[in-house]
Amino acid sequence: MELCEEGEFFDRIVARGHYTERAAASVTKTIMEVVQGLVLDFWTLLQCSIA
Repeated sequence: MELCEEGEFFDRIVARGHYTERAAASVTKTIMEVVQGLVLDFWTLLQCSIA
């Protein structure tokens, strides 16, 4: 996993040209896992600041 600057992620998708369904599912799963981690981190931080 690496940080993508603005537009870089989209540029990589376009440059690849074609994704199989399996590859697209893998990328989507990774994105969702990262988002879930961010939400959980934010939720924990929020709970700590309320308590």
